[in-house]
Amino acid sequence: YYRSSKVLIVDNGPTEAKYSVWSKEAGHEDGQSPNGVVIDESHEHKSGDLIELAHKSMIARSNPLSIEISTAGNNLDGIGYERFQYGKKVAQGIVEDESTLVAIWCAEPEDDIYDPKTWKKANPNWGISIDPDEFAAMAKRAKESPAAENSFKRYHLNIWNNSRDVFISDSVWKASQWSYDITQLKGKTCYGGIDLSSTSDLTALCLIFPLGDEKFIARYWYWLPEEKGTKSVDEKNNRSYPGWVKRGLIEETPGNVVDYEYIIEKVKQLGEIYNIQAIAYDPWKATQVTVALTDAGFNMHKFQQGYRSMSFPTQEMERLIKSKKLNHMGNDITRWMCSNATIKTDPAGNIKLIREKRDQKIDGMVSTVMALGTAMDPELKQTGSYLDENGGELFVV
Repeated sequence: YYRSSKVLIVDNGPTEAKYSVWSKEAGHEDGQSPNGVVIDESHEHKSGDLIELAHKSMIARSNPLSIEISTAGNNLDGIGYERFQYGKKVAQGIVEDESTLVAIWCAEPEDDIYDPKTWKKANPNWGISIDPDEFAAMAKRAKESPAAENSFKRYHLNIWNNSRDVFISDSVWKASQWSYDITQLKGKTCYGGIDLSSTSDLTALCLIFPLGDEKFIARYWYWLPEEKGTKSVDEKNNRSYPGWVKRGLIEETPGNVVDYEYIIEKVKQLGEIYNIQAIAYDPWKATQVTVALTDAGFNMHKFQQGYRSMSFPTQEMERLIKSKKLNHMGNDITRWMCSNATIKTDPAGNIKLIREKRDQKIDGMVSTVMALGTAMDPELKQTGSYLDENGGELFVV
């Protein structure tokens, strides 16, 4: 066992076997080519340099093995938290990575940290190396002190401290869907939200269909330049894109930048199938798409991205998902984006969705919020305002 910021290197060559420790600064052990690497307490690593060096050093081996072991920590900008988040997505099937086997024991945000069932859930050695009575005593001390509670969460329940506000947990998101024949949506009234990429990234369109009884269907379309999809070599950021393209979840546009003409024609086709009342867009990203769609007869609705505009529809989206009234049809890309979405709050208590890192896309979630906000806009209603007499509840068509 080695303490913070150390990597244990195992080299089982044909003539001898040896162990060595790499510590602190990456680069001092360049030139070694181990068969196996054991990385302990990755949450203590100040950067990912040492871990990256260890992984690269095994490239010449025919069957290398890297093992990473860690409890939770409190550095949400560090490599440990990044690896934890990636591991969870692999384990949940959000990200496909057959080279990685993940085993995580931890409490979830919705779990009661003082419930013995939660204690067992986060500790596979419960009753063996972990004494239930001693654990209960630690929990009692944690109740009496915020500092002790933070340590209890981190070291005994594997909950990252100082966690940013997660929007919707994966289990809650997955539960908000039911079987529905999408052919029944033909000709139905709907409201759209489009999140336009600048030049070379994902563009997302969400159409929200009110079904009545406060239930909604959300359908999604994603576009990506082909150089970023099946032809992409950027495995870190676009690992899942090629698979989504092959499954038809992403439509590729020719070249290495987004083809706006392609998207415009696709939206026009959707307008012939569905009764699109309005499409919300971010005026900061106004491009030829909004101009062309306006010329084609679509009601393009400016939707500011500030707290004031985004807060209420974001809260309504959360409420609908938790009450299982917004059917996202199990779209895997949107599920991935939901896992990337966190909440930022202004001093007045208004909220909006943000992403923590550049490669953690949330375009589909933002387009859903804009589509819901547009569907709730009194000026766009044919059936009355959602604020007329029902105290802010969503309208019923």
